[in-house]
Amino acid sequence: MICLEKVEDIPRLQELFAQILIVHHQARSDVLKVKGSKFTDKELEGVIGDANKPVFVYEDEAGTILCHLFLIIKEVSEMMVLKNLLRLSSLMIFVLKKKLVDKN
Repeated sequence: MICLEKVEDIPRLQELFAQILIVHHQARSDVLKVKGSKFTDKELEGVIGDANKPVFVYEDEAGTILCHLFLIIKEVSEMMVLKNLLRLSSLMIFVLKKKLVDKN
């Protein structure tokens, strides 16, 4: 299920950030540290409820968060909005397809 992030999701988001950091560190160990976090818990708390920076999470049937999506909503030209909506729908379709494949 895709839903907006809640305060109680922050520890799991931090775990996902740590996983991402490890992958990035392996690719560029000369630039990126192996430990750390992109956001503090306080910063993530500040994003919750911000209509211009929604954070969506995807949870499996057990309620475990498997992935996240950070958005920044800006007012731009109509053409740019259409492109962004198409990208977002492509991402959601990818997540839903993955869920169907994983079930089978």
